[in-house]
Amino acid sequence: MNDYPKDGGARGPVDVSAEISAGPPLQHASMVEIVLEMANRVAAMRPEPPAAPEHKWWWPDLADRIRDADVILEYVRTKTCDRMRAFPPFNSVHEGFGVAVEEAVEIVREVWANDRRALKKECIDLAVVLVRMAAELKV
Repeated sequence: MNDYPKDGGARGPVDVSAEISAGPPLQHASMVEIVLEMANRVAAMRPEPPAAPEHKWWWPDLADRIRDADVILEYVRTKTCDRMRAFPPFNSVHEGFGVAVEEAVEIVREVWANDRRALKKECIDLAVVLVRMAAELKV
């Protein structure tokens, strides 16, 4: 029995062994090749996924979100430069990681509080820490 119905619906288990064995006989040298061939036959029976809708219907506010992202990225850049001027470099990657984890914990708290304004601030703060950490890595 196979859990994938022939027509792609969700009716439950359907016996598709006849369709799998309907192809040319399996005359391969190894069991691995036989399993791969059967897997290919099963995959060929699955319906194609539906095409994604056009972007103008899928993301009607895409241009606005890209503009918002540009503004936020510029703010992160400015804030990162300010932090790099105000504080010495991290003593180790462990220190930078600790600061990043602290910011991530604050993000979790804001998610639980369902405060979107504070959540956005904490996301920006985490981005600042990560950009600063990446900039200070000596690779």
